Amino acid sequence: MCLGAEEYCLPEVFHAECAVGEVVVMERARFGRMELGRCVTRNYGYIGCAVDVLTTLDDACSGHRACDLSVSDPALVRTKPCPKDFAAYLDAEYRCVPGKSARRRSFNEMPDYSRPSVSKIAYLSNRFALYTICLAR
Repeated sequence: MCLGAEEYCLPEVFHAECAVGEVVVMERARFGRMELGRCVTRNYGYIGCAVDVLTTLDDACSGHRACDLSVSDPALVRTKPCPKDFAAYLDAEYRCVPGKSARRRSFNEMPDYSRPSVSKIAYLSNRFALYTICLAR
């Protein structure tokens, strides 16, 4: 299921949720002042200042059945895409794909794939998974 993009203003929370048997795959996420809309109602000369935060939302949400991330989360705010006097917002889009939510592993816990006897475990990756899943329909 491909879900439309939404704007999330300060102090709102981005919430992604999929049905049982499905997991979130983040498709896109930008933080800043991309355009006039619900969160930015006036142009004071700083429209278009933004940064791609897909990796941040991918880490927090992709592969999980549901997730929440505050627009004021330090991981987003410290990107500082615009002058500090201007509030930024989050523009994010995700998809639900068939899958089972798995416990995230740290780098040290990842299996050694160089040994042929180890069975490989697949984790969803935002862009490749979306491209193959949505175009295969």
